[in-house]
Order: sequence, then structure tokens, then C-alpha cells
Amino acid sequence: GYTALDFNAPNQVGDIIGYIKYNENGESSIAHTGIVTAVDDKGNTTQVTSKFGEGPLFQHHPRDTQYAKQNYGPPSPVDEKGRPLRIYYRIILRGQETRSTQPASATDPEQVKGNNEKN
Repeated sequence: GYTALDFNAPNQVGDIIGYIKYNENGESSIAHTGIVTAVDDKGNTTQVTSKFGEGPLFQHHPRDTQYAKQNYGPPSPVDEKGRPLRIYYRIILRGQETRSTQPASATDPEQVKGNNEKN
């Protein structure tokens, strides 16, 4: 299945990025997803491929999407209330779990202390 990664865990090509949105009650849901298609030598995501509606596939930096932008300033891994806006997932086959792939809370601000995305 898919396992949520700690935000500071090194990413790998093939990981999934989920862009999180919150409703007026503070409940979270995934608004958009993409596939990690490039990382640097430290595991920072440098490119994501995703699709917007009926448009073509689009390669972009994880912060270069409408789902990463906030009304109060530049793209950030958290919103104005400190809630995470992105989460990474990895397909984990049974028996292949490691410390860096243990489940992380999609709504725990402590999981998004790091950036793990190279400019």
C-alpha cells in the first residue's frame, strides 16, 4: 500500500506528492496529486509530473502549482495556521518498511518542519 512519509525523509523518483486543502471546519483532504520525477543527491524533490484537468501532463517544481500557493504570501509547506499543505507517499510492499517510511500524520505540523524541496 501507500505509506505517508515524514516530510524530512529523502524522496525517491516514483513517490507521490499530495497537495492538501482544508475546509471551513479544518478537515483536510487531498486536492491534487503528482508523481516525483526528479530528486537531487540529498533526496530533495526537484520535479513533479502532474495533470491539471483535461490539460497535458505538466512537469514542475513541487511549489510551482496553484495548490502550493496561499493567499498570504509565497508558496510554503504550511498554511497560515501551520497546517501542512503537502505530503509525500511511497508505495511500500509488505516486508519492505524502513524507519524513514513509517507513517506520518498528514495534519501534524511537526511532520513538516523541513522543506525537503530544493529551490
